[in-house]
Amino acid sequence: MSHPLLDVMRIIINPKYDYLNSYLHSIPSEFDKQKGGILYEARNLLRKVRIDNIELVIKSFRKPRLLNRFVYTFLRKPKALRSYQYSQILLDREILAPDPVACILEYRNKLITRSYYVNRYERSQTVRKLMEDSIKGNEGKLHAFSEFLVRLHQKGVLHLDLSPGNILMHTSDTHGYEFSLIDVNRMKFQSKIDIKTACYNLRRLCTSRDVLEYIASEYAMIRGWDKNDMVYYAQHYSDNFFRKFFYHRASTRSKAKNIHWIILRFYIYTHLRKLLPAQMNLSQKIFDKEKHIYMKYLTKYDFRKIFYQDYL
Repeated sequence: MSHPLLDVMRIIINPKYDYLNSYLHSIPSEFDKQKGGILYEARNLLRKVRIDNIELVIKSFRKPRLLNRFVYTFLRKPKALRSYQYSQILLDREILAPDPVACILEYRNKLITRSYYVNRYERSQTVRKLMEDSIKGNEGKLHAFSEFLVRLHQKGVLHLDLSPGNILMHTSDTHGYEFSLIDVNRMKFQSKIDIKTACYNLRRLCTSRDVLEYIASEYAMIRGWDKNDMVYYAQHYSDNFFRKFFYHRASTRSKAKNIHWIILRFYIYTHLRKLLPAQMNLSQKIFDKEKHIYMKYLTKYDFRKIFYQDYL
């Protein structure tokens, strides 16, 4: 039996869901025993359950390493606690998010070990397809989404992981298109968000350059900002993000032998060529080598087609 001084559980329950008290307290002991219902499994595990005629999502955060156990105990709020509190802040600011139900924190030897965040399940699609699709036929959705982003920033909210998979889209007869935020443990709240901060916050959203330009233009129009500046900064920050993502994705997902050496050669070639006059024979030879590497090994990781345009 565990020593009572070594194992402690702290639980915060939304008063609206006090009637689930018994079930919520059982989650740490029962979570790993349940079968099925898995929505996502990687670093963290998300499981959907149905209890008392409502559907819940339980997010089990990975047990932190020793240093992070210290950090999340004494220096930073645990992710589950932030998820619970930030969801409530969003709702208080009239930004849609799944209703927070509970936060559960387990401690051993006075350091946090495992944590869980419980929220209501929302049956909706993410905006992922919208962010990579064409503008034609999606103008209404994209305009509504731009209005959502403006409202988000005007209320001082910066979702630090504002990616397509973390935004849900809803439709209704009364409100048209609405959007809600999920995976909200990384948030920042500030009173004023300027044009560069806003554009930097949008950097993860669009693999389609045309869609990002449309959103940035709509955003600028709504806020009365300079459209050209907004589009420039949005594209610039997005290119920088997806360029880094390109290298990371290729290095971690490619099965090619010596992929790290291949990527390094490509990186060196692309930077070296920019230092040489375009008309030099050496510049053309380097270009041919980098194009060969890109076309053979790297094309499918260039989601935003940042390099692809050079090799048409």
